[in-house]
Amino acid sequence: MKKSVGVLTGLVVLLLGGCSQKQPDSSAVDPSGASGTVLDTVTSSPEPSSRSATTCGMGAEEAFADGIARAPHLPDLPWIQDIQYADLDGYDPCAPLSVISVAASQSSGIPMSVQILYSHGEYLYPATGSDVFGMPASVVRISPNEIQINYLYAKADEDSASASGIASSIFTMNEAETEIVRVGQLPRRAEQLTTTSSDHFDKPRYVDKGHRPGVPAGAYIGAGGPVPEGAIEIPISGYDPQSQRDVRTITDKDANVTCQFYDPPNGSATCGVKSYKERNLYPSHPGNSGSLPRWSFSLWRDEVPEAHETQDIQPYMVKNFGHMVVKPREVVYSGPYVCVASNYAMSCWNTETGHGVYMARSGYQSW
Repeated sequence: MKKSVGVLTGLVVLLLGGCSQKQPDSSAVDPSGASGTVLDTVTSSPEPSSRSATTCGMGAEEAFADGIARAPHLPDLPWIQDIQYADLDGYDPCAPLSVISVAASQSSGIPMSVQILYSHGEYLYPATGSDVFGMPASVVRISPNEIQINYLYAKADEDSASASGIASSIFTMNEAETEIVRVGQLPRRAEQLTTTSSDHFDKPRYVDKGHRPGVPAGAYIGAGGPVPEGAIEIPISGYDPQSQRDVRTITDKDANVTCQFYDPPNGSATCGVKSYKERNLYPSHPGNSGSLPRWSFSLWRDEVPEAHETQDIQPYMVKNFGHMVVKPREVVYSGPYVCVASNYAMSCWNTETGHGVYMARSGYQSW
């Protein structure tokens, strides 16, 4: 199904205002920087870059044709060669960093796009390596060497037609260091491109300092990945006679977020947020037999953890259970589970599945 570029761009702009009901207030992000960086959509128009005949490369049409000929593509799904389906607004043949969005049709009718990076009009590589995110993306120029890409994606309870999620990444060209650095967010789901071409030896190095796909901006920068170096193992807090296993428990400095980790063979992990329970921030689902609020999260399943109901009394919520108090910026682990505290929240994830949850007083975000 063919759609004009104007329609795709309009769809993204309309959806930039969409936000998840469970997203925490951006004011809950740790100002110390331990929790990462929140990206606001750029709306101002930057000054045009100075143009020089010695540093300007191909025009937009020529750069588009060169890019789709050289960029890796989706398996058995080449990029559309008709320029009317491309977004050229982020391209400047004289800028240190530029981008052109190219599209490929899918049988579902939902357009796929990839963002190709250029420097002074010369082809570099796709913006996110071998990952491509299957929805339209809007491009905003911040400065001659900075580009912001806003990726549209469907949240857990949405289909493609009603997608309202926005994940923003900023790409910066550091010409002195000959590198391009990405910070920010990416959507959770990605398609894999074919093997990238081997002509990268003379290209700027790509440095990814952003969050992994789907991880919210407020979360710890390494969330969703392996156990970080220097992480502290959580000590045994007590013994559960019913399961006949040792239990390890942690809490933050305010005793608001508390988690328990059972040792193998079960190895389950659960976290609870006291403020969600006391404020009934996430009421019981309609139709459920109980009336308990949803304030607990299970981390051992291979799925995105969502708040669920649980009993009023849990071992890990008992004050005298011997919890380890996790200080801000401290990284702790038990088996495959990792938690990192900030001044206002805690990020916990399962290194085996990559799924986790960012728990702030004002709300949670999971991936």
